Amino acid sequence: KQILFSLFLLSYALNVRAGAFFILPLLIIGLIQLFEIKAFWKTICVAIAVIAAGFLINLFLFKTIGSPTGTPFSNFAHTFYGLAQGGKGWTQIYTDHPDILSFNETEISRRIYEYSLAAIQSNPWNLAWGLIRQYGIFFNFINSNLSVFSFVYGENPVLYNLSQVFLYFLSALGLYHAIQRREQSFYLLLLLGLAGTMLSVPFITADASYMRAYAASIAFLVILPVLGLNEITRRFPKLTKVNAVVPGVQLNYPIMIMVILLIALPILAIFPHHLSQAETSGKRTCPDGQENVAVEMTTGSYLNIFPNEEFFLDWVPNLHETRFKSTYVSSRVENMREEVRLLPARIQISNTIDLYSNKDMMLVIKDDSIFNKSGRYSICGKWSDFPQFIYVSRYFYADTFHAIN
Repeated sequence: KQILFSLFLLSYALNVRAGAFFILPLLIIGLIQLFEIKAFWKTICVAIAVIAAGFLINLFLFKTIGSPTGTPFSNFAHTFYGLAQGGKGWTQIYTDHPDILSFNETEISRRIYEYSLAAIQSNPWNLAWGLIRQYGIFFNFINSNLSVFSFVYGENPVLYNLSQVFLYFLSALGLYHAIQRREQSFYLLLLLGLAGTMLSVPFITADASYMRAYAASIAFLVILPVLGLNEITRRFPKLTKVNAVVPGVQLNYPIMIMVILLIALPILAIFPHHLSQAETSGKRTCPDGQENVAVEMTTGSYLNIFPNEEFFLDWVPNLHETRFKSTYVSSRVENMREEVRLLPARIQISNTIDLYSNKDMMLVIKDDSIFNKSGRYSICGKWSDFPQFIYVSRYFYADTFHAIN
């Protein structure tokens, strides 16, 4: 039961944050190996039903609170086009076909797939190279923030590279011992999960999401160095009190908590959606050239950007202009870099949602007399002029605020 529930959670998580989907069929194979052969078809049917439940719940939420013109997993079209062009990245479609932004989301995905198939027919080797190239990005950690353990980072490049080497060493050691113990259910499922992750790597381009796309399956990766370290510490029982990993530990309380969260989160996601639409009905009339949005503003949800000449220690949420623009903002979208470069020196900026349209936005407040607002507001201002922000989070430059009761 615990294994099946874990499989359901993994399926649901992969729907919430699309990633290493090849893990799912391989884990089904693992379940077949664990149960008796006479339960072959029953195991397959139950496992498929459990996985399908994760997809159905996500589809229900998508249809309930998502965009009416949206398409599930539509972002993969951009990734696929980048792969078809030799691994040039998800933004390549905007460079080759900038007119794509004039269509709705469903039409955008359809056209991108058409362009992708045409590119593959023209030069299929570009797709092969694009797929292979992802393994190089995944494993090459030297001065890279895209590799498998890139989330373990630091400002000192020497220490960063040394820590990466150590993590790879521990992972290799952990993998070796996992293969030796593959007859045990814990290690069998671990190895199959790793195999599914490796098969998924070519389709999860790091340039598009860094390691975020592995959020649902990251446990299969991070457990390897843990197992490796465990094997080392077992050799020195007098120097450490670390206990050996014991597969099959009963985790009843975490499962109960996960069930509660699984039931509560969809309800909490739907309730504010309808509440926000009901309470923000009716737009204000703004001056010519301006548009109206409505946002929920909360204390602590801003970054405060100050001119370089003001003396203080950079610490979120307070940052100097140069630090924010050069270090804390990194984007492979040229227009996004240009937008950030042109931001004034003294601003508040927040990633929020326009309650009228239910679309995400970057709210920029330039007038320090209206900094640190808290509550629900109707705001007049101007959207970014960069056309590419029609599809990604657009910058909205606030001018006047009006509290919504």
